[in-house]
Amino acid sequence: MTNAGNSKFLDIFGLKRDPFSLENAYSPVGKRHEVLEQMVHLNQFSNLVVAVVAPKGYGKSVLFDILAKQLKAEKDLIVTQFSLSSRVSGMSLLQRLSEEWKLEAPSVNRETLLRQLRNDQLKRATVGMRHCIIIDNVEYVDQDGLRALQSLTTGLPDDRSIGLTLFCDERVIDLRSIFQPIESLHIIRLQALSQRDVFAFIKDHFRIAGGKKSVPLPPDVIENIAVDSEGVPARIIELTREYMKAQSSAMGNHPEFELTRNNRIAIAVVAGAVLLGGASYLLQTQVFNPKSIQPNTVQISTDVKSLVATVPADQQAPPKTVVVPVATSKPVVKPTPVAAAVTPAVVKPAAVTPAAVTPTPEPETAAVSKAPVVTPATVAVEAVAVEAVAKPVAVVSAPQPKTVVSSAVATGILGPVSRTWLQRADANNFTIQIVASHQESAIRKYIDAQKNPEQFDYVKSSLDGSDWFIVVYGAYATNAEAKAVIAQLPDAVKEKQPWVRSVGAIRPAG
Repeated sequence: MTNAGNSKFLDIFGLKRDPFSLENAYSPVGKRHEVLEQMVHLNQFSNLVVAVVAPKGYGKSVLFDILAKQLKAEKDLIVTQFSLSSRVSGMSLLQRLSEEWKLEAPSVNRETLLRQLRNDQLKRATVGMRHCIIIDNVEYVDQDGLRALQSLTTGLPDDRSIGLTLFCDERVIDLRSIFQPIESLHIIRLQALSQRDVFAFIKDHFRIAGGKKSVPLPPDVIENIAVDSEGVPARIIELTREYMKAQSSAMGNHPEFELTRNNRIAIAVVAGAVLLGGASYLLQTQVFNPKSIQPNTVQISTDVKSLVATVPADQQAPPKTVVVPVATSKPVVKPTPVAAAVTPAVVKPAAVTPAAVTPTPEPETAAVSKAPVVTPATVAVEAVAVEAVAKPVAVVSAPQPKTVVSSAVATGILGPVSRTWLQRADANNFTIQIVASHQESAIRKYIDAQKNPEQFDYVKSSLDGSDWFIVVYGAYATNAEAKAVIAQLPDAVKEKQPWVRSVGAIRPAG
């Protein structure tokens, strides 16, 4: 697109720049925010190899960039990132790592170089540092390179392990055949976007481009884009650009109908001036009509010549013999009748009597002034009363103390029954996140369906402006103890891919 076309393209849609010029603009839709949070946590604390898999166009590279930025913001992490575009062997990959880690006298022997890299991590772990390796387009790493990564990261103590996150297309490469045991590989699959996600995705890009309003696309166009793209982010961008270019071309083919922002402002100003002028003209012609001010135009003159000039021609006498005195002359315009005709129309204040004007009562003002003042204490009492009516009789008969209710509301911890184990747990303890959902009812049903629901609880947070409910299981003194519990959980729970989280991080402050 030419510069002129691009300028027209932006002006039509009220943008400062192309909304899709930044290919790696991050839009936290389709649970992208949740996936990003999980990857950051696993890179900081876990000894698992994390694999983010999805077909081309699902936004893996965007997540790769934003993950690298967030990890680099952590003071105790040393982040090494590779975005590959050509074939890489195992030895070449290890040499690149040795350069990034600044090893002294790196070996040219593969096994020795592996040992040097592992030892470097063990030394840094003693001072609280941790290496994190993130690689995009792992499809370009050959089998020997994948085995080198597996040898580098496995077998280290949990508190001295290396974080490794790989982004790839699962249809091209099978990581399960390389990373053994399979339990050491944590796979995250990116999903296609729903129609609601598509709208939010386009809106985010327009907001980044400086669009002050919402998405300037009709709802039916967005629906067609969502269907045709099948929810693939790269395809959404392509179809949206095609639509916007088509609209820009259509406006260019009909310049007489082109209304830019400046043109619209100019038209509005001119139209306002025309309307104001027309209203002023009508006001002057209807209210200040010159015919209604005739008495001011009547003049009586005692000049004989002027009086004679006002007499019709057929009534005029020869000027030599006829002299019209002032007292007997008959002027054409009689001032007295005209003044009497005008006076009632112009001056008649008595036409509006006090009886015609009915005072307007003010019942609403009186009602407001008499309304009781609702204090916070009153609201609290009413809220407790309503809650008591809504709960079963068994709960009303044995209400919780007021202090307990206040504590639960302050901390934001909610549960299907009154549980306190999560509230009493130390902030340095660990718990297990099982599953999360936007629907609180679904979370309650999930907990109630467990054999030991008393060991579950859930907390309420916010995600993308909506309520987000997170199910947690148990409180444990150490990270390793919580991981051991995960290994013993039923298969139905393991399918949710539970992971360890700090109690202090997940529990709302109270």
